[in-house]
Amino acid sequence: MGLVSNKTKQYANESYRLVEAAPLSTIDPRILSIITLGFRGVYDDFLSIWTIQFLADERLKNFRTDEIFAAIKSTTRQRPKIESIYMLSCFVLALDLKRPDLCKDVIIDGMNALPDSWRLPMTQGFMYAYKINDMPNATIFYALAASRPNSPPFLQKLAKNMAENNELSVEDMQSSLSNMFDTESGSKAGTFLNDMMNKNREEDKPSGN
Repeated sequence: MGLVSNKTKQYANESYRLVEAAPLSTIDPRILSIITLGFRGVYDDFLSIWTIQFLADERLKNFRTDEIFAAIKSTTRQRPKIESIYMLSCFVLALDLKRPDLCKDVIIDGMNALPDSWRLPMTQGFMYAYKINDMPNATIFYALAASRPNSPPFLQKLAKNMAENNELSVEDMQSSLSNMFDTESGSKAGTFLNDMMNKNREEDKPSGN
């Protein structure tokens, strides 16, 4: 009495899938904000726990990359304000699944959710530089990282040197940005880049006598 039958256990095991979209995550983010009745942060925490649960599971390797990416995107499209979920997703895609090319969409979701984060663009810059060997795009993301509040000082120097070595102008970088971000975010990112590069040029001018 009170014991779960073997048939019920079998059904539960067959119906459970490690990698799948979190409940409600396929709903339009604007509608979800209404459904959660002002407790969006609680749902963000739920999304984070749900996603980390399958990303950290050793059985993940048994699933197709497109399934994993779809489940990750169902989370990041909701733009939860939890920085670590975007970084972990990117590292799993790039290092465990050998698909660093899939990181950009995830990281950009994160940058739109957390526009002041410097770790997210720095992570994407690292992927472009060391996993994809795309130095122009690496430069853009390092520059974006350097433009964020409280970013480490070395990032500005690194971005400036990379831009000079790859002969990239601010205009080149802003043009690339317009194809990566929505209009509002792309405009803000371009302004950050322009201000940062102008500041660096001013600092490099020889001081007057």
